[in-house]
Amino acid sequence: MNYIKFLIGGAAAAALSLCVVSCGGDDEEPKADDKTGPGWSADEKENVEKITSDEEAKEYLGETAQMAMRMIEPADQKPLIEVAGAFANDYADYDIIIPNGQQAPRNERRALKRFFSELRRATASGRYTDLSRAAQNVLELSTFTGTFEPDNSREAFVMTGRGSDLVVRFFHNGSRCELKVTPSSDTWTLDSAELTDSVFDAVKVPRNITFTLTEASRQLVNGTVRSNWADGSELLLSTDVTAMNIRVTAEINATNSTATTNSAVYVDGTELIKASGEIKGNKMVTLSAIEALEEEYTEKYYYGPGEYDYWEETYHEINPEKAANMFRSGSANAKLLGRVYLTAQAKDSKKFLELEDTYFEEDSDEPGEAQKDCKKACSILNSAVAAKLYLAGNSKETATLKWQPLKYEENYNWGSYTSWECDPTLAFADGSTYSISDYGYADFSSLISSFENLAYAYERMFNALF
Repeated sequence: MNYIKFLIGGAAAAALSLCVVSCGGDDEEPKADDKTGPGWSADEKENVEKITSDEEAKEYLGETAQMAMRMIEPADQKPLIEVAGAFANDYADYDIIIPNGQQAPRNERRALKRFFSELRRATASGRYTDLSRAAQNVLELSTFTGTFEPDNSREAFVMTGRGSDLVVRFFHNGSRCELKVTPSSDTWTLDSAELTDSVFDAVKVPRNITFTLTEASRQLVNGTVRSNWADGSELLLSTDVTAMNIRVTAEINATNSTATTNSAVYVDGTELIKASGEIKGNKMVTLSAIEALEEEYTEKYYYGPGEYDYWEETYHEINPEKAANMFRSGSANAKLLGRVYLTAQAKDSKKFLELEDTYFEEDSDEPGEAQKDCKKACSILNSAVAAKLYLAGNSKETATLKWQPLKYEENYNWGSYTSWECDPTLAFADGSTYSISDYGYADFSSLISSFENLAYAYERMFNALF
């Protein structure tokens, strides 16, 4: 059961409401500010269009979606998608072999694979804010240096030269490709002895990192990552990455009580999307508190009738109630092309703990139960998150975000599979509802990642450190 998608990362369009969790803890209770009004610029207010009916609103929203879609030419991203996809396919299982005396990141193989997989997924799916996720992986890759090239006989990247940068070389269709990560000499230090059982006494992380990805003489990606973590005081993680003609900026700045996130997507220099969010919480940058969110779970899987015919799997997962004591309330807003503005607020999202799975599989023994459970989850989301949509510089909302059950059915040779999912919809005053996916790019799918990345930033920082 994945509460965390709703609690920290957000799920589907719930993420654009920044589904953070509720009250708890012993500190003074932070209050969510009422940030539900539209934040139009002076020019956008001046150029306000009069929309007098729901039909005009739907047409305007559809036009905005078409404008956004016309800005994106999939062919522009094709070279990057092909290179990133080739790496993920050809080198996914390659280890990085570090000579004695150098410290590799804990998940060095996965960090490289994640970098390329996330580049490909973000550009291929059009969720361009996910490019900031790929950029965050270079935190792990900046902890060691040297030039590494593939040794196919060993299925590993081996060091072929020393230097102050990390350079990973590989080949795609006969052309040499190169990922170059350049860490700054200016670092911040974190005492991590207690959190790592003295495996590391202290970890040094570069404050600034630059990186590039090239194929032959062509640059596919370039970016920067800035970071700082003062235990109990501040967390900063900022990324600025350009992939072909798409530029994405994202910054998370947090104290123990407040975390803000800001992101934007530009296409050929023109702003497509801008989004921001704020979380009120407790001990959000205290490492011992964050580390305590995770608990160890062990499950037994029996493969026979005997008492000892089983194998065990141990894993770590964030305890949702503990997370609820840390991330308490939140607000968010997002703007598309200066024409569509969406605000959302979760003042007390403790109700998210009542949610069941984010999908509901139909059980043939109890038909209808999955739909019933999904309806209950939709009701919880509708009461926990207040989201409004504004159009064309107007100060009065045009529609609200509501949730309704959506049925998925797939047929196979052996039978069929049915499940239900909470589907975000736009509810207009005339009583009509439209799935936001009906509007194509106006479904704000990229905004989902904007807020998921707040949680993802914590994960990336921990992977880099430990």
